[in-house]
Amino acid sequence: MLAYLSKTPADADANYALGRSYMEMEQMPNAIKFYEKAVQADGSRSQWFNELGILYYTAENYKNAVINFNKAAAAGLTVTNDFNENLGFSYIYSGEFDKGEKLVQELIARKPGNKDLLRDVAQAFYDRKMYDKSLDYCQKLLELDAKDAQALYQAGMCFQKKGEKDRGQAMCDKAIEMDPSLAKNRKQMQMPGGL
Repeated sequence: MLAYLSKTPADADANYALGRSYMEMEQMPNAIKFYEKAVQADGSRSQWFNELGILYYTAENYKNAVINFNKAAAAGLTVTNDFNENLGFSYIYSGEFDKGEKLVQELIARKPGNKDLLRDVAQAFYDRKMYDKSLDYCQKLLELDAKDAQALYQAGMCFQKKGEKDRGQAMCDKAIEMDPSLAKNRKQMQMPGGL
C-alpha cells in the first residue's frame, strides 16, 4: 500500500484504508497522518472526518478534534447523541467551555438521570481546574442520589482544590466511610476514575 501511495499520493481511498489499518494497530500518529491525507484528497466523506475527530480526541488534541467533528457535521454526518457528546467534551477540553457545556446540557436534558454523563462533566471541569463548575455537576449527582459516595468524594476534592481543605477532607472522609473502595483515591489525591 505504501508503494502504491508513493506513486499516487492523492488516492483518497488508499490513504483512508492505510489510516484505518494504522488505527486498528493503535498506531495513532500514522493513522492521523493518513486520515489527514484522505480528507484532504476527498473532503466529502463525513464519516472520515468523524473518525479523524475521534483519533484527535484519543490523542488529546482537542482543538483538531473540534475542527474535524465540525467538518463531519458540515459534510452531512447524521448528528447523534454520541457525536454531540464527543464534540461537547472536545470543546470543554480545548477551552471552549461555553460551547461544550451547552452541548452537554442538551444531552443531559435528553438523558435525565444519566449519572455517567454528569460524572464525566464533573471530571472534565475538574481537569480544567474549574472547580465551581465541577461542583455544580457533583451537586446534580447528589440531588439524584444523596448516597452517591463517588459524587460526594468528587465534591470534596473540588473543595480541597479551592482551598477549603477541612470541608473537602470531611466530605472525602464521609464518602470513604460510605464506600471504602474510594480510599485508594486518597493516596493518589485524585477523583474517582480520574487520570
